[in-house]
Amino acid sequence: MIGEPITCEEFKERLVDLCVHSSLTSLPHRLRDRHILMKSMVLNLSTDQRYTEKEIDEELKLWLATTCCTRGLDHVTLRRQLIEHGYLGRERDGSRYWVCSTGRSQPLFEHSVENIDIDEIIRASRELIR
Repeated sequence: MIGEPITCEEFKERLVDLCVHSSLTSLPHRLRDRHILMKSMVLNLSTDQRYTEKEIDEELKLWLATTCCTRGLDHVTLRRQLIEHGYLGRERDGSRYWVCSTGRSQPLFEHSVENIDIDEIIRASRELIR
């Protein structure tokens, strides 16, 4: 169980630690960190769009390349985890994917987390260490 909801400040701090200061080779073992990463993956996706498998894979590849450059993680594993944890829904045949804005993982976060600019947080953090 995850306990108290993840605050906006905790989300930002842990996201920077995980994506900028650590060298992840897989999804984190700590459940709160795992949810923070998964939430960051879907925050840049449209909640109004139905994605093809190719489109969702491209979005996840982009996240891996620009937000959380990790060794050992691939977009297929991430897609499966997002579905398993309720961040993404999908048609039974895998033809369409969508962001689950009311999925079972949503109560884990304060509502203000929805407004975080992931790209800006990561960019600013990387500039600080240059």
